[in-house]
Amino acid sequence: MRYTWASATHVGLMRVGNEDSVRPMTDGSTEEPTIIAVADGMGGAVAGEVASRIAIDAAVAEAADAAIEPADRVRAGNEAVLTAINDDYTLSGMGTTLTLGLFLPQGLLRVAHIGDSRLYLLRDGKLEQLTTDHTLVAELV
Repeated sequence: MRYTWASATHVGLMRVGNEDSVRPMTDGSTEEPTIIAVADGMGGAVAGEVASRIAIDAAVAEAADAAIEPADRVRAGNEAVLTAINDDYTLSGMGTTLTLGLFLPQGLLRVAHIGDSRLYLLRDGKLEQLTTDHTLVAELV
């Protein structure tokens, strides 16, 4: 099965700095196992752009290894952020969302997700949100 993706980030309407990280950083397509991920540093918190980059880097490490479960990749991203905070107290309070999809050749998608970055599927002209936001507003809805 061929997968095609597009990558883009936007600073949004409330912030001056972009705290987003994505992998891959360019649009593309493949029939090979592929990891697509987006992280968004927590706005208003210290070093959100650092947290998102650290989490993405750790989550997509060993990207070619499709045996690593997406949930384990998200945990690795979280652990890397916590380690960075432990190593540098000035980063205390930083955090990020992380949404990761592992696309497998047989048409299978495995997803792990925390926060309110979203994963959408566009198929046959229909856009479907695959993740649920982990926010107070989403919980109230």
